Amino acid sequence: MIRNVFDVATDFPQFEILHKNFLFRDYYVDHFNGVAPIGPATNKKWFIDVDNLYACLFVNENHWVALDINLPAKKIYIYDSIPNLVRDAQMVLQCMFLRRMIPALLSQEIDDEVHKKSYAMLEVRRVKANMPLNEDPRDCGVFALKYIECLALGKPFDGLCDRNIPALRVKLATELFDEVGEDYKHHILQSRRLGKDCVIPHLTDSP
Repeated sequence: MIRNVFDVATDFPQFEILHKNFLFRDYYVDHFNGVAPIGPATNKKWFIDVDNLYACLFVNENHWVALDINLPAKKIYIYDSIPNLVRDAQMVLQCMFLRRMIPALLSQEIDDEVHKKSYAMLEVRRVKANMPLNEDPRDCGVFALKYIECLALGKPFDGLCDRNIPALRVKLATELFDEVGEDYKHHILQSRRLGKDCVIPHLTDSP
């Protein structure tokens, strides 16, 4: 999974200037090799060991969508819980930095014998069939996360609907809290007992 799409978008203007001469820093190379982030490192290389990358994309500063980036197929599949909110042409533009930078990174890091160098942009497709949609725009972040979870596990989207969102929010919050580890939990509780300012992470639909 691409952990911070924002970093990629931030570097895109410089990439546009240099294009084929753009030098990807260690941050990108480590992700390509599956050694970053350190905690959930997989040590699996993109395209060689991993066919699909998943990411959440914040569109127009008000809407979350899920991305399934299929490397062998050279396509980005978009899962959007409110498809009429962003037009197709605008969505394509929002994905431009990924469409161009991912092929360039693969061309830089993979031997020609394994992957022929190509800077052709990834194709964008919006998935419309069998898609659970939501009516409350505040829930788009939860839908995006659950899309990715189901896709990664090869499961259908059964049960993903507006009615179940409150329960899914609680489940996600619990899972996130479990992931931070016992040491961080102890730090939070200790800080609260000492009356210090402490921000506890919680799930929202804003970056």
